[in-house]
Amino acid sequence: MSGVVEEKVMTCIRLEASMGSHSLSNPQRRLLRAMQESGAQTTWSITSILEECEWNDQAQAAGAALGLVEAGFADVEEKSTVKWTLGPEGKAALEHGLLEARLWTWLSNA
Repeated sequence: MSGVVEEKVMTCIRLEASMGSHSLSNPQRRLLRAMQESGAQTTWSITSILEECEWNDQAQAAGAALGLVEAGFADVEEKSTVKWTLGPEGKAALEHGLLEARLWTWLSNA
């Protein structure tokens, strides 16, 4: 089937430790502060990171998150999602019916 897309997305980040003496970049510090201040929220998606840190760049959010993971402040879980989409033939079959069904109908009526 054409149009198969597989994507890996980072789904959750959990706070594991306090700041300590690690050297963190400004985006990493900002994210860590947001995680510490949230208290109740234990899992973070890229969307929630963007909202809490008021960022609009997914690369910045992912970079800060992965930096915290590498420093041992957070843990990451990955989720694999497979999306199925119709290719051109599938869209034509959806609109006009399957070729086999149309041929069967034509032969049956002949």
